[in-house]
Amino acid sequence: AQKHTPRQRPWFSPRGKTCRMWRRAWRRRCLELPRAAALRGWARHAASDYAAPTPLARVGDSYDSIRCFTAAEVGQFAGLTHDSNPMHTDPDFAAQGRFGACVVHGMLVGSLFGAIVGQRFPGAIYVSQTLEFRKPVFVGETVRATIQVQGVRASGRMLDFDTRCTNQKGELVLTGGARCLLPRGSPLVASREEGAQG
Repeated sequence: AQKHTPRQRPWFSPRGKTCRMWRRAWRRRCLELPRAAALRGWARHAASDYAAPTPLARVGDSYDSIRCFTAAEVGQFAGLTHDSNPMHTDPDFAAQGRFGACVVHGMLVGSLFGAIVGQRFPGAIYVSQTLEFRKPVFVGETVRATIQVQGVRASGRMLDFDTRCTNQKGELVLTGGARCLLPRGSPLVASREEGAQG
């Protein structure tokens, strides 16, 4: 029988019908099928991310934390921030001032809001915070920090909060608003308002 080298075999001819069929089969096996499989995998992944999310928070939900800042903690905060204002750490100096005693740094009190968000929504990113200082918080005074969900964006990842602090007499000492972004892997958050509209 006559033997053919690869270049002499008819199915290796670029103009041969067999060669064209082989190239189509190779293209389908090596290019089209893997691409289709990848698209199917992406679709399953997308469906798993957005199917039946478990709500983490709804409009109106609130979370709080109670804290009493000691003189030692106020001193540590002053050292970390280089805020050496003696009205926070020097009782003799503060006694001659407007408030008559040492007061806690306003930003230290405001940090309670971020702590609540971090505890309730691990991995969340704090996007913004507004603060209005209404009354002084004295060293050793007990305060309650509260955040309340005011809005949930359509994506479910962005939450808007009303933030406030009250002292042990129930007086407002700090108010404001905050916004945080939940991590991409978290279940979507549904608001009552969006549920009513849907």
